[in-house]
Amino acid sequence: MLQRLLRNFPNLLEPRDGCPPITTMGVEHGMHTGAEEHIKVQPRRHPHHEHKIIDTKIDKMTGASGFSVVLGREKGGTVRFCVAYRLRNVLRNEMRLPGIDDTFAHLHVAQRFTSLDLHSGYWQVPVA
Repeated sequence: MLQRLLRNFPNLLEPRDGCPPITTMGVEHGMHTGAEEHIKVQPRRHPHHEHKIIDTKIDKMTGASGFSVVLGREKGGTVRFCVAYRLRNVLRNEMRLPGIDDTFAHLHVAQRFTSLDLHSGYWQVPVA
C-alpha cells in the first residue's frame, strides 16, 4: 500500500539535502502580535565604541519596529549583531495542544500507526 502511494504521488517527497522547497500554493503565514502600532522598546545602553557598529546595522534595516540590540563577541573576535525579539510574541496562542492522555484515548481503537516526515510530506509555508 505504501509503495503504491509513493508511486502515485512522487512529487511529495523531496531530497533530504538542503532546505525544503518553497511552495507555489500562494499561501503565506503572517504573525499577529495583537498590537495595532509597531512595537518599540527602550534601547539598552551600550559602550560608546559599539554605537558605530549598531548604527551601521540599523541603517540597513527596513522594519518600523524597534527592539533591543545585543552585541556578542564570536570566537574569532568579530562582533555579532543580535536582536532581542522577546516582546514580539505578545499574543499567546489560545489553541493548546492536546495532552498525551487525550491522544492515547483517541488512538485506543486504532489498528495502524504511522509517522509522518514534516520535511517530506507537508507543504512548507513561508512565514511573512
